[in-house]
Amino acid sequence: MVDANVPEKYWTGKGCNIWRNSDMKHYTCNHTTGTREKLSPMLNDKNTTGFATAWSYIGDDPHLMFARTGSY
Repeated sequence: MVDANVPEKYWTGKGCNIWRNSDMKHYTCNHTTGTREKLSPMLNDKNTTGFATAWSYIGDDPHLMFARTGSY
């Protein structure tokens, strides 16, 4: 889960990816649940680690917000 602590009314949730460290294969989160959550297909990370990234505009601010989890 990527959480940037942005109030829901400002979060536009543009996109996210799930990454595998061993070969940098990734899947795009293309399913929205109706909340701030976005889901991706499962990425087999057996014997390796992976991380998630997300990006969004914050309200009407023209700046792009980017967040990344640690590798797990």
